[in-house]
Amino acid sequence: DTLFVDPSMKYDLRVYTLPEVVKKNIELKPAIHNIIAVDAPQGSLSISMDTRSVQIQPVAIVRKAGEMKTLNAQPLGTSQQYLVGKYDLEILTLPRTYMENVEVNQSTDTKIELPNVGQITLIFGYVGNGAIFVKRNGNIEWVMDINPRATSQTIKLLPGNYMVMYR
Repeated sequence: DTLFVDPSMKYDLRVYTLPEVVKKNIELKPAIHNIIAVDAPQGSLSISMDTRSVQIQPVAIVRKAGEMKTLNAQPLGTSQQYLVGKYDLEILTLPRTYMENVEVNQSTDTKIELPNVGQITLIFGYVGNGAIFVKRNGNIEWVMDINPRATSQTIKLLPGNYMVMYR
């Protein structure tokens, strides 16, 4: 784009990529066409799962690898451009799916495919308290609490080894 600006000032340039790129203190030369180059190599990240059987479409929280700041909440079934680099994903499935150091390379599409969900229907003779846990890597991890006011509940879960505790 061509912009006409006062060359006697310094400027900051912000490019709204994911993550954004900032170039500070740009000095312009008067009476010529200035070109400001910014390094922003990009690739795309596609995250897919058959979501037809899921009531609420899950999203993936995308962060730069090793950082906690959220860059994007990317809906499953979409493709998004990111700067080349490594990213950590927290995908809001049941149970949560975590992927670290997912690499995005220039001009390529990094594809993440999640398994389709299954369905469990819990039927209780009375109301009570309970929770669902998944057995992963030799550990038992909490997945979700069961609705304490319901005598039945249907839940969509990723394939896995589960345990239900109810009282």
